[in-house]
Amino acid sequence: MYNELIILPDAQNDINTAYYFYEGREQGLGEKFLEVLDFEFDRMKENPDLFQIAFGRYRRVVIHKFPFIIYYVFEDAKLIIYSVFHTSQDIEKLTDRLKAQ
Repeated sequence: MYNELIILPDAQNDINTAYYFYEGREQGLGEKFLEVLDFEFDRMKENPDLFQIAFGRYRRVVIHKFPFIIYYVFEDAKLIIYSVFHTSQDIEKLTDRLKAQ
């Protein structure tokens, strides 16, 4: 079954910020970050219920090669990405965002 991937604007901003940060540190590292994200997105599309519910209705995917966690909801054959959260950030930033949805 094909599951549609929807990346919300805040999550896209998270991705863009990380990409430019990593590209600034080392050319190609931002691209590697995007490749790892694409790999995780593909895993999520294949089996969206595989990942643990972490907060309310939000599931999470820990990215092992970079210090990020993807928070998403799966409903009506849609994977909705709410956050690509850097693990060094204040957790309240994440919970405030998710509560606002």
